[in-house]
Amino acid sequence: MLTEDMLKKIDEKLGAILSLLADHVGVEKPQFVQKGEQVVAEVPAPAPEPTEELNADEQTLEVGARVRYVGNREMPSSEATVVEVKERGWIVVMFDGEASPKNVRLTEISTEVIEQPPELTEEEEAAVDALDEEEDTPVYPGNSGGLDEEAAGYKMPSGMYASYRDLHAIYSDTKKADTNRKYLRFRATKVMGGDETTKEMCHRYLVSIGDEEYVNGVSA
Repeated sequence: MLTEDMLKKIDEKLGAILSLLADHVGVEKPQFVQKGEQVVAEVPAPAPEPTEELNADEQTLEVGARVRYVGNREMPSSEATVVEVKERGWIVVMFDGEASPKNVRLTEISTEVIEQPPELTEEEEAAVDALDEEEDTPVYPGNSGGLDEEAAGYKMPSGMYASYRDLHAIYSDTKKADTNRKYLRFRATKVMGGDETTKEMCHRYLVSIGDEEYVNGVSA
């Protein structure tokens, strides 16, 4: 006959067995646990953080590249050199004439080729200085028809100015406006190296655009 002490021990062992079975076989989860798991399952996954897409020019941007600033912030110059390419759309540039670099956004710069005005040779500088002694030259007829397209599209055959697209590009370069225009006025009055064509084209171009200084000078 089982004693009370024996029944107590059997009950304890059965409790331990049932506990093990519950861990491995599983029991019905309480309602609050099921509700919590459902809420977690319904919460949408966080959207990935947007990354800034770079265009082809920005993807190939390298240290040393020349760029033009086109943003709205006030900067010391419009032209700069890339000194560091950072992540997330930032680059470090050194503006022309400045000693300290600045951070700019890739969207604030343009990678278009910047046409650098050429430096004058000693011969060309002397020619420009000689303008004070320029001689009168007769004006070709017919400057009332607007821009002389042929003359405007004429390209210098040699010299530093041959790097420009045409006469109109030389005249329109705002960074070298005074020097360039003075040189064109000189070439319109002087033949250098037997080049009569350049002299004529410079004259026709200046007359067609109504360059006041030149027209007044040759008409005096």
